Amino acid sequence: MEKISKKRSLTKTLTYRVICTTETYLTILAVAWFIGDPSKIAAIAAGILLFTKIGTYYFHERVWAKIKWGRH
Repeated sequence: MEKISKKRSLTKTLTYRVICTTETYLTILAVAWFIGDPSKIAAIAAGILLFTKIGTYYFHERVWAKIKWGRH
């Protein structure tokens, strides 16, 4: 069985968090620009992010599957 280093896991976690935080910020910014109503902004952003973060996680995993660093 392949062993994964702790550094790889931490790096993978940090890159995912930075990507998702940026995604959240840009989504809310875009929705706020078009809508302007705080309660609608929150509801629409949450709905959009529910689906986009699934895709983001999938592609993040696919990229990391190709990175050999930290595998033993």
